Amino acid sequence: MRECRHKKTLLKEMLKQGRVTAGRVFGISNANQYLGELKREGVIKDEYATEGRFKWWYIVDFEKAKKAIGG
Repeated sequence: MRECRHKKTLLKEMLKQGRVTAGRVFGISNANQYLGELKREGVIKDEYATEGRFKWWYIVDFEKAKKAIGG
């Protein structure tokens, strides 16, 4: 996985909260870009929310996620 501070921040938030949306992550401009990269790398997946027009992103490979954030 390519080293990126924003990806680490997103993964830490997902580990803490369980799942996130791009709009809920503050301090990262265009979070969807980084979420898409993490999805292509097989670390996370997404699903459309039933109550709105947005996606929930969540970790599927915890081993890769912890390795990426240095844990």
